[in-house]
Amino acid sequence: MDAPELDCLTRQGAADARAGKISIGNSFSKVSEQLAYQGGYENPHAEFKRWLGGHLNAQSEATKIEYRHREDRALAVMSVVGPVWDGIKNKTSQLQGLQESRWRKIEGVAFILGAVIGGLRLGSYSVDIGRGLMLIGAISFGYYAFNLREARWHIVHLERQQELFLLEWLASGASEYHFHKFKLLHFRSVEHSEKISDSDEWRAKNIQLEHSQTRLRLDVRRALLERIGVNLPFEDFDEE
Repeated sequence: MDAPELDCLTRQGAADARAGKISIGNSFSKVSEQLAYQGGYENPHAEFKRWLGGHLNAQSEATKIEYRHREDRALAVMSVVGPVWDGIKNKTSQLQGLQESRWRKIEGVAFILGAVIGGLRLGSYSVDIGRGLMLIGAISFGYYAFNLREARWHIVHLERQQELFLLEWLASGASEYHFHKFKLLHFRSVEHSEKISDSDEWRAKNIQLEHSQTRLRLDVRRALLERIGVNLPFEDFDEE
């Protein structure tokens, strides 16, 4: 992925993020401006959001424009980096499975056994059987080697994309710490979504993840404001 492709992708990601199209398959289960808190209570992060909004509104128009530009870049990365992380995880698991496969030993045994049978010439068909076993072993090993090479190539390619997205993230002014925290939350969300159930425990975990995702986004906003020189007083907004 070169610079023009990355720019196009992040622009689309920013548009999707603004339109609320970020999905569990991309990044978060959902990244909304406000979460509907159970029981009619106020969003536990509403105070933090109002605090940030108040400081942003107090800035000059030029500062607001720069902030929104930086936020768009960060949101764009959030909306498109998830599949890259999923791809790295899946291909790494595939590579590990290939390296640990028992077929490697079977392929070697088949090839050696075929060579022995063909060499001993035990019967009229021994040479053909031996060559057949050698051919099966060679083809099987070749297929294994091809899949191994493909998995490694995909991992390198996806890791390069991850590096480009990290550079885009850092260029927005967001921190590497939040990038890796976002990655952790993404995998937790994906894992949770794969265990869909109608239990109270599952719903409670889903709400917890949504609150963690919203808190991360607000923390990123706070960091972006500080990055552009807004002097924010210390205020601790503990997660509930």
